[in-house]
Amino acid sequence: MRRSPRKRLFIPIMMVLALMATACGSEEPAATTAAPTTAAPTTTAAPTTTAAPTTTAAPAPTTTAPPTTVIREVVEVVEVVREVVVEPEEEEMGPMIPDAPLVTVRINGGPFYPFNLWAASKELGIADELNIELDISSQGFFPTAALKRGEFDVIASCPACAFGVYESIPEFRNWITSYQWRGFQLIGRADPETGAPVHKPWIDFFVDAGGDLDQANREFAASLAGRSFAIWDPGGIATLKALIEQGGLTLDDIEIIGFADINVASTSFIAGEGDYHSGDSIQMHRMLTAPDLRDSFVSAAPFQAYGATGLWYSTFASTQDWLDANEETALRMLAIWYRTTRYLHNRTADVLPPMHEAVRRAGGVLVDDETLKAELFNIEDFVRYQDAWDHYFADGSPTNMDLSIALTHKNAVEAGTVGADSDWRVFEVEKEWFQKLMARQDLVNWIMKPL
Repeated sequence: MRRSPRKRLFIPIMMVLALMATACGSEEPAATTAAPTTAAPTTTAAPTTTAAPTTTAAPAPTTTAPPTTVIREVVEVVEVVREVVVEPEEEEMGPMIPDAPLVTVRINGGPFYPFNLWAASKELGIADELNIELDISSQGFFPTAALKRGEFDVIASCPACAFGVYESIPEFRNWITSYQWRGFQLIGRADPETGAPVHKPWIDFFVDAGGDLDQANREFAASLAGRSFAIWDPGGIATLKALIEQGGLTLDDIEIIGFADINVASTSFIAGEGDYHSGDSIQMHRMLTAPDLRDSFVSAAPFQAYGATGLWYSTFASTQDWLDANEETALRMLAIWYRTTRYLHNRTADVLPPMHEAVRRAGGVLVDDETLKAELFNIEDFVRYQDAWDHYFADGSPTNMDLSIALTHKNAVEAGTVGADSDWRVFEVEKEWFQKLMARQDLVNWIMKPL
Protein backbone atom coordinates (compact mmCIF):
# COMPACT_ATOMS: atom_id res chain seq x y z
CA MET A 1 0.00 0.00 0.00
CA ARG A 2 1.32 3.46 -0.92
CA ARG A 3 1.88 6.02 1.81
CA SER A 4 3.65 8.82 -0.13
CA PRO A 5 1.97 11.91 -1.68
CA ARG A 6 1.56 12.17 -5.45
CA LYS A 7 0.50 14.64 -8.16
CA ARG A 8 -2.32 16.55 -9.94
CA LEU A 9 -5.88 17.05 -11.16
CA PHE A 10 -6.49 15.11 -14.33
CA ILE A 11 -10.02 14.56 -15.58
CA PRO A 12 -11.91 17.37 -17.33
CA ILE A 13 -15.51 16.45 -16.52
CA MET A 14 -16.79 18.78 -19.22
CA MET A 15 -14.96 16.56 -21.71
CA VAL A 16 -16.83 13.52 -20.38
CA LEU A 17 -20.14 15.31 -20.62
CA ALA A 18 -19.36 16.49 -24.14
CA LEU A 19 -18.45 12.98 -25.23
CA MET A 20 -21.66 11.67 -23.73
CA ALA A 21 -23.56 14.40 -25.67
CA THR A 22 -26.14 14.99 -22.99
CA ALA A 23 -28.79 17.40 -24.30
CA CYS A 24 -31.11 19.64 -22.28
CA GLY A 25 -34.16 21.69 -23.28
CA SER A 26 -33.99 25.47 -23.27
CA GLU A 27 -37.15 26.29 -21.41
CA GLU A 28 -38.84 24.91 -18.32
CA PRO A 29 -42.56 24.09 -18.83
CA ALA A 30 -45.12 25.90 -16.76
CA ALA A 31 -46.45 23.91 -13.84
CA THR A 32 -50.09 22.88 -14.03
CA THR A 33 -52.66 22.03 -11.44
CA ALA A 34 -51.78 18.35 -11.66
CA ALA A 35 -48.50 16.92 -10.48
CA PRO A 36 -46.23 16.69 -13.55
CA THR A 37 -45.59 13.19 -14.76
CA THR A 38 -44.09 13.39 -18.24
CA ALA A 39 -41.39 16.03 -18.39
CA ALA A 40 -37.87 14.61 -18.23
CA PRO A 41 -35.57 16.15 -15.63
CA THR A 42 -32.85 18.45 -16.92
CA THR A 43 -30.05 17.21 -14.70
CA THR A 44 -27.27 14.92 -15.80
CA ALA A 45 -28.14 11.63 -14.12
CA ALA A 46 -26.06 8.49 -14.00
CA PRO A 47 -27.26 5.75 -16.33
CA THR A 48 -29.90 3.58 -14.69
CA THR A 49 -30.12 -0.10 -15.41
CA THR A 50 -32.32 -1.34 -12.58
CA ALA A 51 -36.07 -1.19 -13.05
CA ALA A 52 -37.84 1.15 -10.66
CA PRO A 53 -39.95 -0.49 -7.95
CA THR A 54 -43.69 -0.06 -8.24
CA THR A 55 -44.72 3.42 -7.16
CA THR A 56 -48.05 5.14 -6.77
CA ALA A 57 -49.46 7.66 -9.18
CA ALA A 58 -49.42 11.36 -8.40
CA PRO A 59 -52.21 12.44 -6.07
CA ALA A 60 -55.32 14.27 -7.22
CA PRO A 61 -54.66 17.80 -8.53
CA THR A 62 -54.30 20.20 -5.64
CA THR A 63 -51.56 22.66 -6.48
CA THR A 64 -50.90 25.54 -8.79
CA ALA A 65 -47.35 26.73 -9.37
CA PRO A 66 -46.55 29.68 -11.66
CA PRO A 67 -44.46 29.31 -14.80
CA THR A 68 -40.77 29.95 -14.64
CA THR A 69 -38.26 30.95 -17.28
CA VAL A 70 -34.89 29.23 -17.30
CA ILE A 71 -31.70 30.79 -18.66
CA ARG A 72 -28.82 28.34 -19.08
CA GLU A 73 -25.19 29.33 -18.77
CA VAL A 74 -22.02 27.27 -18.62
CA VAL A 75 -20.00 27.68 -15.44
CA GLU A 76 -16.50 26.99 -16.66
CA VAL A 77 -14.90 25.66 -13.52
CA VAL A 78 -17.60 23.14 -12.74
CA GLU A 79 -18.95 19.95 -14.15
CA VAL A 80 -22.41 20.54 -15.54
CA VAL A 81 -24.71 23.25 -16.81
CA ARG A 82 -26.13 25.57 -14.17
CA GLU A 83 -29.78 26.58 -14.33
CA VAL A 84 -30.40 30.20 -13.38
CA VAL A 85 -34.09 30.65 -12.69
CA VAL A 86 -35.79 33.97 -13.41
CA GLU A 87 -39.29 33.90 -12.02
CA PRO A 88 -42.11 36.32 -12.88
CA GLU A 89 -43.84 38.47 -10.33
CA GLU A 90 -46.85 36.71 -8.85
CA GLU A 91 -49.90 37.80 -6.95
CA GLU A 92 -50.52 36.36 -3.54
CA MET A 93 -53.82 34.52 -3.26
CA GLY A 94 -55.73 32.49 -0.65
CA PRO A 95 -56.31 30.36 1.17
CA MET A 96 -54.58 31.94 4.13
CA ILE A 97 -52.20 29.89 6.25
CA PRO A 98 -53.85 29.25 9.63
CA ASP A 99 -52.33 30.90 12.68
CA ALA A 100 -50.07 28.66 14.74
CA PRO A 101 -48.11 29.18 17.95
CA LEU A 102 -44.36 29.76 17.76
CA VAL A 103 -42.58 26.40 17.57
CA THR A 104 -38.84 25.80 17.99
CA VAL A 105 -37.32 23.08 15.80
CA ARG A 106 -33.87 21.82 16.76
CA ILE A 107 -31.83 21.00 13.65
CA ASN A 108 -28.45 19.34 13.30
CA GLY A 109 -26.94 20.96 10.22
CA GLY A 110 -23.61 19.18 10.53
CA PRO A 111 -20.31 20.38 9.07
CA PHE A 112 -21.31 20.32 5.38
CA TYR A 113 -22.65 23.25 3.38
CA PRO A 114 -25.65 21.70 1.59
CA PHE A 115 -27.38 20.69 4.83
CA ASN A 116 -26.99 24.22 6.19
CA LEU A 117 -29.40 25.90 3.80
CA TRP A 118 -31.56 26.10 6.93
CA ALA A 119 -29.21 28.83 8.17
CA ALA A 120 -30.45 31.02 5.32
CA SER A 121 -34.05 30.12 6.20
CA LYS A 122 -33.37 31.51 9.67
CA GLU A 123 -31.21 34.52 8.81
CA LEU A 124 -33.45 35.80 6.01
CA GLY A 125 -36.60 35.51 8.13
CA ILE A 126 -38.17 32.85 5.92
CA ALA A 127 -38.93 30.50 8.81
CA ASP A 128 -40.26 33.40 10.89
CA GLU A 129 -43.07 33.90 8.38
CA LEU A 130 -44.48 30.51 9.38
CA ASN A 131 -43.82 31.06 13.09
CA ILE A 132 -40.98 28.53 13.19
CA GLU A 133 -37.87 29.25 15.29
CA LEU A 134 -34.91 27.28 13.91
CA ASP A 135 -32.35 26.24 16.54
CA ILE A 136 -29.40 25.10 14.42
CA SER A 137 -26.36 23.40 15.93
CA SER A 138 -24.03 20.54 15.11
CA GLN A 139 -22.86 17.28 16.61
CA GLY A 140 -21.12 16.20 13.41
CA PHE A 141 -22.80 14.46 10.51
CA PHE A 142 -25.69 12.05 11.14
CA PRO A 143 -25.86 12.11 14.98
CA THR A 144 -28.44 9.35 15.34
CA ALA A 145 -27.81 8.78 19.03
CA ALA A 146 -28.64 12.44 19.73
CA LEU A 147 -31.79 12.10 17.60
CA LYS A 148 -32.85 9.05 19.57
CA ARG A 149 -32.23 10.85 22.88
CA GLY A 150 -34.42 13.72 21.69
CA GLU A 151 -31.63 16.31 21.50
CA PHE A 152 -32.54 17.08 17.87
CA ASP A 153 -35.85 17.09 16.05
CA VAL A 154 -34.33 16.99 12.55
CA ILE A 155 -30.89 15.78 11.43
CA ALA A 156 -29.00 15.66 8.13
CA SER A 157 -29.22 12.19 6.60
CA CYS A 158 -29.34 10.08 3.46
CA PRO A 159 -31.09 6.81 2.57
CA ALA A 160 -27.89 4.75 2.64
CA CYS A 161 -26.86 6.41 5.91
CA ALA A 162 -30.02 5.02 7.50
CA PHE A 163 -29.22 1.37 6.78
CA GLY A 164 -27.08 1.16 9.91
CA VAL A 165 -29.87 2.31 12.25
CA TYR A 166 -32.78 0.17 11.05
CA GLU A 167 -32.44 -2.11 14.06
CA SER A 168 -31.21 0.35 16.71
CA ILE A 169 -33.69 3.14 15.88
CA PRO A 170 -36.77 1.51 14.33
CA GLU A 171 -38.65 4.82 14.58
CA PHE A 172 -36.11 6.57 12.29
CA ARG A 173 -37.67 8.24 9.22
CA ASN A 174 -36.16 10.09 6.26
CA TRP A 175 -38.93 12.51 5.27
CA ILE A 176 -37.44 15.56 3.45
CA THR A 177 -35.59 15.08 0.18
CA SER A 178 -33.03 17.86 0.38
CA TYR A 179 -31.28 17.45 -2.99
CA GLN A 180 -29.89 15.02 -5.53
CA TRP A 181 -26.18 14.52 -5.01
CA ARG A 182 -24.13 14.28 -8.22
CA GLY A 183 -20.77 14.34 -6.48
CA PHE A 184 -19.72 10.73 -6.72
CA GLN A 185 -16.17 10.53 -7.91
CA LEU A 186 -13.13 8.49 -7.06
CA ILE A 187 -10.01 10.40 -6.02
CA GLY A 188 -6.69 8.79 -6.82
CA ARG A 189 -3.06 9.70 -6.33
CA ALA A 190 -0.65 11.36 -8.75
CA ASP A 191 3.00 10.57 -9.35
CA PRO A 192 5.13 13.18 -7.53
CA GLU A 193 7.64 13.36 -10.38
CA THR A 194 5.45 13.37 -13.49
CA GLY A 195 2.06 14.54 -12.25
CA ALA A 196 0.42 11.62 -14.06
CA PRO A 197 -2.13 9.41 -12.33
CA VAL A 198 -0.48 6.51 -10.54
CA HIS A 199 -3.18 4.20 -11.90
CA LYS A 200 -4.97 4.49 -15.24
CA PRO A 201 -8.01 6.79 -14.77
CA TRP A 202 -11.53 6.15 -15.98
CA ILE A 203 -11.36 8.78 -18.72
CA ASP A 204 -8.62 6.79 -20.50
CA PHE A 205 -10.82 3.70 -20.49
CA PHE A 206 -13.72 5.79 -21.78
CA VAL A 207 -11.67 7.18 -24.66
CA ASP A 208 -10.20 3.74 -25.45
CA ALA A 209 -13.76 2.36 -25.59
CA GLY A 210 -14.78 4.99 -28.13
CA GLY A 211 -17.28 6.53 -25.72
CA ASP A 212 -18.95 3.22 -24.81
CA LEU A 213 -19.93 3.89 -21.20
CA ASP A 214 -20.68 0.29 -20.23
CA GLN A 215 -17.38 -0.97 -21.64
CA ALA A 216 -15.44 1.82 -19.94
CA ASN A 217 -17.11 1.08 -16.61
CA ARG A 218 -16.41 -2.66 -16.87
CA GLU A 219 -12.76 -2.23 -17.75
CA PHE A 220 -12.07 0.51 -15.22
CA ALA A 221 -13.77 -1.46 -12.44
CA ALA A 222 -11.75 -4.57 -13.29
CA SER A 223 -8.54 -2.52 -13.02
CA LEU A 224 -9.29 -1.82 -9.34
CA ALA A 225 -8.42 -5.37 -8.25
CA GLY A 226 -5.89 -5.31 -5.44
CA ARG A 227 -6.27 -1.57 -4.76
CA SER A 228 -6.98 -0.06 -1.36
CA PHE A 229 -9.82 2.36 -0.56
CA ALA A 230 -9.98 4.81 2.36
CA ILE A 231 -13.73 5.33 2.84
CA TRP A 232 -16.49 5.95 5.35
CA ASP A 233 -17.54 2.55 6.69
CA PRO A 234 -20.30 1.43 6.53
CA GLY A 235 -21.73 4.40 4.57
CA GLY A 236 -19.48 3.91 1.54
CA ILE A 237 -19.41 0.12 1.30
CA ALA A 238 -22.56 -0.44 -0.78
CA THR A 239 -21.54 2.18 -3.35
CA LEU A 240 -18.00 0.84 -3.66
CA LYS A 241 -19.37 -2.68 -4.03
CA ALA A 242 -21.61 -1.57 -6.91
CA LEU A 243 -18.68 0.16 -8.60
CA ILE A 244 -16.33 -2.84 -8.57
CA GLU A 245 -19.02 -5.38 -9.45
CA GLN A 246 -19.24 -3.83 -12.90
CA GLY A 247 -15.79 -5.36 -13.48
CA GLY A 248 -16.63 -8.73 -11.98
CA LEU A 249 -14.92 -8.02 -8.65
CA THR A 250 -16.10 -8.59 -5.09
CA LEU A 251 -15.12 -6.89 -1.86
CA ASP A 252 -12.64 -9.73 -1.32
CA ASP A 253 -10.70 -8.51 -4.38
CA ILE A 254 -9.88 -5.10 -2.85
CA GLU A 255 -8.68 -3.70 0.48
CA ILE A 256 -11.06 -1.51 2.45
CA ILE A 257 -9.58 0.92 4.98
CA GLY A 258 -12.73 1.87 6.85
CA PHE A 259 -13.35 4.91 9.05
CA ALA A 260 -16.34 5.63 11.26
CA ASP A 261 -16.32 9.35 10.35
CA ILE A 262 -16.47 10.65 6.78
CA ASN A 263 -14.15 13.59 7.49
CA VAL A 264 -11.60 11.32 9.16
CA ALA A 265 -11.65 9.15 6.05
CA SER A 266 -10.79 12.21 3.93
CA THR A 267 -8.00 13.49 6.17
CA SER A 268 -6.52 10.00 6.49
CA PHE A 269 -6.44 9.65 2.72
CA ILE A 270 -4.68 13.01 2.48
CA ALA A 271 -2.17 11.72 5.03
CA GLY A 272 -1.39 8.70 2.86
CA GLU A 273 -3.95 5.98 3.58
CA GLY A 274 -5.14 4.05 0.54
CA ASP A 275 -4.86 4.23 -3.23
CA TYR A 276 -8.34 5.73 -3.68
CA HIS A 277 -10.93 7.72 -1.75
CA SER A 278 -14.55 8.77 -2.17
CA GLY A 279 -16.30 10.95 0.39
CA ASP A 280 -17.47 14.50 1.10
CA SER A 281 -17.59 16.59 -2.09
CA ILE A 282 -16.05 19.69 -0.47
CA GLN A 283 -13.13 17.65 0.83
CA MET A 284 -12.64 16.02 -2.57
CA HIS A 285 -12.82 19.42 -4.28
CA ARG A 286 -10.20 20.67 -1.84
CA MET A 287 -7.88 17.77 -2.69
CA LEU A 288 -8.09 18.65 -6.37
CA THR A 289 -7.83 22.44 -6.13
CA ALA A 290 -6.09 23.56 -2.92
CA PRO A 291 -2.53 24.78 -3.69
CA ASP A 292 -1.02 22.53 -1.04
CA LEU A 293 -2.90 19.42 -2.22
CA ARG A 294 -3.72 19.62 -5.92
CA ASP A 295 -0.35 18.27 -7.08
CA SER A 296 -0.86 15.09 -5.06
CA PHE A 297 -4.28 13.94 -6.24
CA VAL A 298 -6.27 13.27 -9.40
CA SER A 299 -9.92 12.65 -10.16
CA ALA A 300 -9.68 8.98 -11.05
CA ALA A 301 -13.34 8.57 -12.05
CA PRO A 302 -16.50 10.75 -12.25
CA PHE A 303 -20.00 9.78 -11.16
CA GLN A 304 -20.70 8.20 -14.56
CA ALA A 305 -18.31 5.39 -13.61
CA TYR A 306 -20.67 4.27 -10.84
CA GLY A 307 -23.45 3.24 -13.20
CA ALA A 308 -26.92 3.16 -11.66
CA THR A 309 -25.47 3.59 -8.17
CA GLY A 310 -24.37 7.11 -9.11
CA LEU A 311 -27.99 8.17 -8.53
CA TRP A 312 -27.92 9.40 -4.93
CA TYR A 313 -30.00 11.60 -2.66
CA SER A 314 -29.57 13.46 0.59
CA THR A 315 -32.37 13.87 3.08
CA PHE A 316 -33.40 15.10 6.52
CA ALA A 317 -34.64 12.70 9.15
CA SER A 318 -36.73 12.71 12.32
CA THR A 319 -38.39 10.05 14.43
CA GLN A 320 -41.88 8.82 13.69
CA ASP A 321 -42.93 9.95 17.16
CA TRP A 322 -41.87 13.53 16.41
CA LEU A 323 -43.60 13.52 13.03
CA ASP A 324 -46.82 12.17 14.56
CA ALA A 325 -46.82 14.83 17.26
CA ASN A 326 -45.82 17.72 14.97
CA GLU A 327 -47.49 17.19 11.60
CA GLU A 328 -48.31 20.88 11.03
CA THR A 329 -44.80 21.92 12.03
CA ALA A 330 -43.30 19.27 9.74
CA LEU A 331 -45.35 20.49 6.77
CA ARG A 332 -44.26 24.06 7.45
CA MET A 333 -40.64 22.91 7.62
CA LEU A 334 -41.03 21.24 4.23
CA ALA A 335 -42.52 24.44 2.82
CA ILE A 336 -39.66 26.48 4.33
CA TRP A 337 -37.12 24.21 2.63
CA TYR A 338 -38.67 24.67 -0.81
CA ARG A 339 -39.10 28.43 -0.43
CA THR A 340 -35.48 28.75 0.69
CA THR A 341 -34.48 26.72 -2.37
CA ARG A 342 -36.03 29.49 -4.48
CA TYR A 343 -33.86 32.01 -2.64
CA LEU A 344 -30.84 29.84 -3.38
CA HIS A 345 -31.57 29.93 -7.12
CA ASN A 346 -32.67 33.56 -7.38
CA ARG A 347 -30.99 35.45 -4.52
CA THR A 348 -27.81 33.44 -4.14
CA ALA A 349 -25.75 36.30 -2.68
CA ASP A 350 -28.18 36.56 0.24
CA VAL A 351 -28.05 32.84 0.97
CA LEU A 352 -24.29 32.19 1.07
CA PRO A 353 -23.18 34.27 4.11
CA PRO A 354 -25.38 32.46 6.67
CA MET A 355 -24.31 29.11 5.20
CA HIS A 356 -20.64 30.07 5.62
CA GLU A 357 -21.27 31.05 9.23
CA ALA A 358 -23.14 27.83 10.02
CA VAL A 359 -20.32 25.70 8.60
CA ARG A 360 -17.74 27.77 10.48
CA ARG A 361 -19.56 27.19 13.76
CA ALA A 362 -19.85 23.48 12.99
CA GLY A 363 -16.11 23.16 12.36
CA GLY A 364 -16.51 22.29 8.69
CA VAL A 365 -14.20 23.06 5.77
CA LEU A 366 -14.73 26.68 4.65
CA VAL A 367 -14.50 27.61 0.96
CA ASP A 368 -14.86 30.81 -1.04
CA ASP A 369 -18.12 31.87 -2.68
CA GLU A 370 -17.21 30.67 -6.17
CA THR A 371 -16.27 27.20 -4.91
CA LEU A 372 -19.45 27.05 -2.87
CA LYS A 373 -21.59 28.04 -5.87
CA ALA A 374 -19.91 25.33 -7.91
CA GLU A 375 -20.85 22.89 -5.15
CA LEU A 376 -24.45 24.02 -4.69
CA PHE A 377 -25.41 24.38 -8.36
CA ASN A 378 -23.50 21.53 -9.95
CA ILE A 379 -22.51 18.84 -7.49
CA GLU A 380 -25.89 19.15 -5.80
CA ASP A 381 -29.22 19.61 -7.53
CA PHE A 382 -31.58 21.55 -5.27
CA VAL A 383 -34.80 20.81 -7.11
CA ARG A 384 -37.49 23.51 -7.00
CA TYR A 385 -40.96 22.72 -5.68
CA GLN A 386 -42.64 22.85 -9.10
CA ASP A 387 -40.19 20.23 -10.44
CA ALA A 388 -39.87 18.03 -7.37
CA TRP A 389 -42.65 15.51 -8.01
CA ASP A 390 -41.49 14.86 -11.55
CA HIS A 391 -37.86 14.58 -10.51
CA TYR A 392 -38.01 12.63 -7.26
CA PHE A 393 -41.20 10.60 -7.28
CA ALA A 394 -42.96 10.27 -10.67
CA ASP A 395 -43.34 6.81 -12.18
CA GLY A 396 -40.88 6.34 -15.02
CA SER A 397 -38.59 9.18 -13.99
CA PRO A 398 -34.92 8.19 -14.47
CA THR A 399 -34.20 10.08 -11.26
CA ASN A 400 -36.95 8.45 -9.21
CA MET A 401 -35.63 8.05 -5.66
CA ASP A 402 -36.84 4.46 -5.46
CA LEU A 403 -34.31 3.49 -8.14
CA SER A 404 -31.44 4.69 -6.01
CA ILE A 405 -32.67 3.41 -2.67
CA ALA A 406 -33.70 -0.05 -3.89
CA LEU A 407 -30.39 -0.68 -5.64
CA THR A 408 -28.27 0.69 -2.79
CA HIS A 409 -30.26 -1.36 -0.26
CA LYS A 410 -29.76 -4.49 -2.36
CA ASN A 411 -26.00 -3.87 -2.44
CA ALA A 412 -25.95 -3.23 1.33
CA VAL A 413 -27.79 -6.50 1.99
CA GLU A 414 -25.29 -8.37 -0.15
CA ALA A 415 -22.40 -6.61 1.61
CA GLY A 416 -23.83 -7.60 5.00
CA THR A 417 -24.23 -4.01 6.27
CA VAL A 418 -28.04 -4.26 6.60
CA GLY A 419 -30.33 -7.17 7.39
CA ALA A 420 -31.75 -9.16 4.51
CA ASP A 421 -35.24 -8.97 6.04
CA SER A 422 -35.17 -5.16 6.36
CA ASP A 423 -37.65 -3.08 4.37
CA TRP A 424 -36.31 0.32 3.32
CA ARG A 425 -39.83 1.53 2.49
CA VAL A 426 -40.65 1.71 6.20
CA PHE A 427 -37.87 4.25 6.77
CA GLU A 428 -38.19 6.31 3.57
CA VAL A 429 -41.36 8.43 3.74
CA GLU A 430 -40.30 11.41 1.62
CA LYS A 431 -42.95 10.77 -1.02
CA GLU A 432 -45.75 10.56 1.55
CA TRP A 433 -44.77 13.90 3.06
CA PHE A 434 -44.41 15.62 -0.30
CA GLN A 435 -47.93 14.48 -1.15
CA LYS A 436 -49.14 16.00 2.11
CA LEU A 437 -47.47 19.28 1.16
CA MET A 438 -49.06 19.23 -2.30
CA ALA A 439 -52.45 18.93 -0.64
CA ARG A 440 -51.87 22.16 1.31
CA GLN A 441 -52.65 24.90 -1.21
CA ASP A 442 -52.00 27.57 1.42
CA LEU A 443 -48.42 26.41 1.93
CA VAL A 444 -47.87 25.93 -1.81
CA ASN A 445 -49.00 29.52 -2.46
CA TRP A 446 -46.62 30.70 0.24
CA ILE A 447 -43.70 28.77 -1.33
CA MET A 448 -44.39 30.40 -4.70
CA LYS A 449 -45.24 33.95 -3.65
CA PRO A 450 -42.81 36.72 -4.74
CA LEU A 451 -39.44 36.63 -3.04
